[in-house]
Amino acid sequence: MTPGAHRLERARPRRPTAAEEAGTGGEEGRPSQVDRAAPDDAGERGTLDIRDQVLRKVARQAAGESPHVLPSGGSGPGGAKVRISDPGDGLHLRLDVALRYPCRVRSAVAEIRERVRAGLLRATGREARTVDVRIVALRGVSPARVE
Repeated sequence: MTPGAHRLERARPRRPTAAEEAGTGGEEGRPSQVDRAAPDDAGERGTLDIRDQVLRKVARQAAGESPHVLPSGGSGPGGAKVRISDPGDGLHLRLDVALRYPCRVRSAVAEIRERVRAGLLRATGREARTVDVRIVALRGVSPARVE
C-alpha cells in the first residue's frame, strides 16, 4: 500500500444458507434468486485504497457546502483547509475555516462537523473519529450595492 493511502478492511465472506446450498429457497421448491454475477461482500471484490488527498477533497467539499463557510479565493471549494491523520484508531480531521459574520458559531461548527462526517461516510465509507474545527476568520458579507 502506498504512503498516504487508507485501506478498507475486508468483510468476512457470507456463508450461504442451507436453502442456497441445496439450490432451493424460493417458494414451492423453486431455486432462489441469488445473483452470482455481482458479489455482495468486499472479501470477494477485493480491496480499496483511498489516498489522503481524496479524503481531504471530500471533507473540503462537504465543509464548503455549509452556508456558514466563506469561499476563499483559489484555495478550493468552501475555502476550508483540511488536515487528516490516521494513527490506526480512525480518521482525525482538522479543518481551518472562515465563517460568515454574524452567525451562531457553536451551531455553525456543529453543522460543519456533521456535513464532513456524513460526506466522508457517503463518499468513501470511512468514518471520522474526530473533526476539529478551527475558525481562522469571521467576515461580514457586505450587501450588494445598488447604484
